[in-house]
Amino acid sequence: MECWTIKEASKKLGVEAHVLRYWEEELGLSIKRNDMGHRYYDERDIQMFFEIQMLKEQGFLLKDIREAIKKHQEQAEQKKKEEPEIKNVPEVKAGTENIVHAEQATHIVDFKTAQLQSIMNRIVANALRDNCDIIKSSVKEEITKEVIHQFDIVMRENEEREEERFRKLDESLRKLQLANEEVAATKMRKKWWRR
Repeated sequence: MECWTIKEASKKLGVEAHVLRYWEEELGLSIKRNDMGHRYYDERDIQMFFEIQMLKEQGFLLKDIREAIKKHQEQAEQKKKEEPEIKNVPEVKAGTENIVHAEQATHIVDFKTAQLQSIMNRIVANALRDNCDIIKSSVKEEITKEVIHQFDIVMRENEEREEERFRKLDESLRKLQLANEEVAATKMRKKWWRR
C-alpha cells in the first residue's frame, strides 16, 4: 500500500501541511506514524481528507463534520461489540486443517473494520453531500423567516417612533398656533384700547 508524508499528502490535496494537522486535531483523527513519529498517510487517509475538503467547500463547519465522524465511529464500535469475537478461524490447505492464531484473526477483523469504516465514511460524506441542498434550503428558510420577523419588528418600532414624533410636532405646532393667536388677540386689544 502506497504511503505519503505530510508534505506529499498536502501537495496531493492542494492544502498546506498545517491544514492537515489542524483538521487532524479538530476532528480527532488518528493518523498513523512511523518509527520516528512522523505522520504518514495511506490512500484511505487521502480519500478521507478529500471528502473533508469537499464538505468544507460546501460550507460545513468542522464541528458538524466532527459530529458526523463521531457518530460513525460510535456506530462502528457498537457494531464491533455486537459481532462475535473470532478466536480461531480454520483454514483448509491441501487437505490439512491449519488453525489461524487469534492474533492473525484480530488483524483480519481490524482490516474488515477499517474497510467498513472507510465505506461508512464515504456513505456519511455522500449523505451530507446529497443532502447539502436540502440542509442549505431549510437553513435559508429559517434565516429568511427570522430576518423577515426582525425586519417587521424594526419597521413597527420605526413607525411607532415616527408617529410619536409627528404627535409631538403636531402638539408643538398647536401650542405655537395658540400662542400666536393669543399674541394677535393681545395686539388687537391694545389697538382697540388706544383708540
